[in-house]
Amino acid sequence: MSDDHSANDIATLINNARELAGDDVNGNAVSKPILIVDTVNPDQTVDDLAQVLRQTAVIYDRGMPCVVVRDAIQDCLIASPLTPASLTALAHKHARPRKVRGGSSQGDLVDVRLPKDISSMYLDSRALWQLPPLNGFSSSPMMSDDGEIRSASGYDVPTGLWLVNVPDLSCIVPLRPSRDQAEAALRRLRARLATFCFADAETIKPNDARPTSVNLDRPPGADESAALCALMTAVARPSLDTAPAILVRSAAISGAGTGKGLLCRVISSIAYGRKISAVTIGETSQEFEKRLSAELMSGHPVVFLDNVNNRSVRSNLLAAAITESPARVRKLGTSEMIAINNRCLILITGNGVTVAEDLVRRTLLVELDARNAAPESRTFTDDILKDTAEQRDELLAAVLTIWRWSRQDELPKGVSAGSFHTWARWCRDPLLALGCRDPILRQREMKEIDPEREHLTRAFEQWAAAHGDAPMTADALHESVKEALIPGRASRQALAAYLVQIAGIRIDGWYLQRLPRQSKWPGNRYRLIAQPDRNAPISREL
Repeated sequence: MSDDHSANDIATLINNARELAGDDVNGNAVSKPILIVDTVNPDQTVDDLAQVLRQTAVIYDRGMPCVVVRDAIQDCLIASPLTPASLTALAHKHARPRKVRGGSSQGDLVDVRLPKDISSMYLDSRALWQLPPLNGFSSSPMMSDDGEIRSASGYDVPTGLWLVNVPDLSCIVPLRPSRDQAEAALRRLRARLATFCFADAETIKPNDARPTSVNLDRPPGADESAALCALMTAVARPSLDTAPAILVRSAAISGAGTGKGLLCRVISSIAYGRKISAVTIGETSQEFEKRLSAELMSGHPVVFLDNVNNRSVRSNLLAAAITESPARVRKLGTSEMIAINNRCLILITGNGVTVAEDLVRRTLLVELDARNAAPESRTFTDDILKDTAEQRDELLAAVLTIWRWSRQDELPKGVSAGSFHTWARWCRDPLLALGCRDPILRQREMKEIDPEREHLTRAFEQWAAAHGDAPMTADALHESVKEALIPGRASRQALAAYLVQIAGIRIDGWYLQRLPRQSKWPGNRYRLIAQPDRNAPISREL
């Protein structure tokens, strides 16, 4: 070969050259493709690098190139985004970067380190990746609308999920469950959760040392029904595009020790066969968004927001993660937004915690009340987490029996679940058919304790007392109304912007209407209208 290599010569080297790279564990020779590093034409090198990396079958797309690694501390698999440094190491593991030695009459190829800028260019060249999507991790069986249940291991092409420790339950889940089998499965699940202090449950206090438990001879109350629905949701979540979040709350102060986190851990143990790690939301909304983005990027099957005490949770990112697939999250350390498919279950616990704004309709509520000033002093005769782990196959099979029973025939539907149509058919409606309460109905209760809703209701009452339904501009509002809308003597601009933001809201019998602009009026005009029918059609509601 001459000293002057043409593009075709280099392409030939890339396509045909192979170098032995030692032996694998079985003693077989392993070859690595040669990657020609051409600093004059880096675009060609990046193209060739992309081709090499696609052939490794170890890199996936989760908004950015990532690899599957085990987190030793959490003892689970996570998606680890590639950096220029880790990408360089991976490239050397699966290829042999070389360059043409200048001045050599033979055109020798010499080993080189892959330049960092080549790795960076690859990471910035999304169109070149062409990697399989990684939608998350799951240890629950894959479910489809026809009642099929699949157990597999490793990367699952149809779902884009990485499956690990998925039990094969084909021998214990009936192919065509009867209603009697579904009812027996529900009773088995109720028995497992019976010692949790659901706020509205009818309970039994045995005369012996056994703890107070739910009366299984009575239909489930609203809170027990919501917990059962949360369990159904956890098992089905990896197979669903979207599903509501679960809020497990108790009263402020006296609610400590009621078992909120324990209930979440039991649900996770049944659905995923693993422990879950708690995440706190931090002191600021910005800190919360960063932590939530990191959790969503990792691909964990559960995002567990624990001990959110005496807080009102509001987050556009959290709302999007619940109802959008793919959802857009901010790439850590940058302002860049990336799209990821989210299949994780979102659990929130806290004393005195509420959800606000659009999160209300995206959340199921489970209320716990030990009816005891010191809930932590209660004694139990078993280790529920240990027993649940040992009985996981049986409990998971009970969930799948109920689900498969529901897929045989069209069941009566509950109230509209909005964008969670498939979730409602898979998780909620089977339980309704078996006598449980509809957890969607609890959302009205959550709306009533939404602090933003309470604030606006009081402000509108003040507005009505001062102005009735007369058209008003922001400047013309009485000072008491301005203070009620934005406490602390807000500026004229801030008040005007706030009214634009809340215009069109219907809340607790009030409707704030923005009137058409008229040239003789210097600003927007608003009319507050009383609407006794709170169930009237709405265009926007908190």
